[in-house]
Amino acid sequence: MANNTDPAGRIHLEVMYEAIADAGFDAHELTGQNIGIFNAASNEDAFHMSVEDDGSANSNLCRFVNVARASFSFDFK
Repeated sequence: MANNTDPAGRIHLEVMYEAIADAGFDAHELTGQNIGIFNAASNEDAFHMSVEDDGSANSNLCRFVNVARASFSFDFK
């Protein structure tokens, strides 16, 4: 999955973790809690590169997946 994931998606997870820590929370203590994630993103450079490379696009390159992946990774409800 990592090979097909937009680098911005990996950065999104890292920045979310840092934001949680900077706010004084332990990400593990937030597991299972009702937490909303809001994300703003522009067009995907990696998406366009993927289409140019082999003519297909991977759902891992779509920006909406960043929020779903973060929610899953941190086990937010």
